[in-house]
Amino acid sequence: MKPILFNSEMVRAILDGRKTQTRRIIKSDDDLKSQYKKGEVLYVRETFGIPIAMAGNVIYKADYENNAPLADGEKWRPSIHMPKKLARIFLEVTEVRIQRLKSITRNEAIAEGIKPKQGKFWYNHLTKEFCLSSPQLSFFSLWTSVAKANSSNLREIVFVYEFRRIAAP
Repeated sequence: MKPILFNSEMVRAILDGRKTQTRRIIKSDDDLKSQYKKGEVLYVRETFGIPIAMAGNVIYKADYENNAPLADGEKWRPSIHMPKKLARIFLEVTEVRIQRLKSITRNEAIAEGIKPKQGKFWYNHLTKEFCLSSPQLSFFSLWTSVAKANSSNLREIVFVYEFRRIAAP
């Protein structure tokens, strides 16, 4: 079983049933071997904490928008350091394909876990407001916010992983 990392916003989208796809950049022609295979089970690594006041019980940042029960000096632990035994989310890969980032469809953008439409606008993950005219634009703002870089190069080639949430194996 392999790990897959998601930020807290995307973990919430998985828990809400809004996220059933993820994309990962193919960095070079030598990188054309998919990291995950159809049928493979993945465990989600997410930001977590183990507050002293909670007697060592694990908490997950995705469960707290604000006011997490961490005492002064206690910090969230990065998802990259989360051991498999603390995982609470498991995903089965149902489809793997290669796609140009700019080719994302309306339904695929929605399956990436973007926030639902409010009125006639979609959420801009950079400005934190509902002001975009399509789910694709909302996804591109999400992509750029997660990548922490200018991802205006929509010609990037990505692996598309579709998945479904399953019970702990």
